[in-house]
Amino acid sequence: MKRIILMGSGFKGEVHLLYNLESILATIDFQFAELSLIQIDWLKQRIPVVFDATTFNPPQNVTYIVDDIEIDFEMFWEKFKGGANKKRCIPLWDKLSKAKKIKCYVGAIKYMSFLEANKWRPKMGPDRWIQKEEWENEWK
Repeated sequence: MKRIILMGSGFKGEVHLLYNLESILATIDFQFAELSLIQIDWLKQRIPVVFDATTFNPPQNVTYIVDDIEIDFEMFWEKFKGGANKKRCIPLWDKLSKAKKIKCYVGAIKYMSFLEANKWRPKMGPDRWIQKEEWENEWK
């Protein structure tokens, strides 16, 4: 998985872009940045869906770092905001392929946003999330 961290003179903090193993944009994480809605829209229009290091050309006022990351269980656990059954989840996680670990992690980010917008919905357990591959559902 590739992570690109964007920093700009026009905003505070960092925007994290996560690209999957095929270099396709998986998620944009604005939680580490302070941006207006106009700035968010502006960035979204300029972020490539497919990452190619040879053609990636961010705007002049934006600097970036490209980082290859390996998604581990603790990263997933943090994004899923924990829960019960951590000991039961670790062996389930270990059985996932590298590609499924990435999907599980990115899906957890989307699922947490879904829960934030739908506070009436109870959060499922992380063991069910992994066992049933719930990241394959669309959490909008």
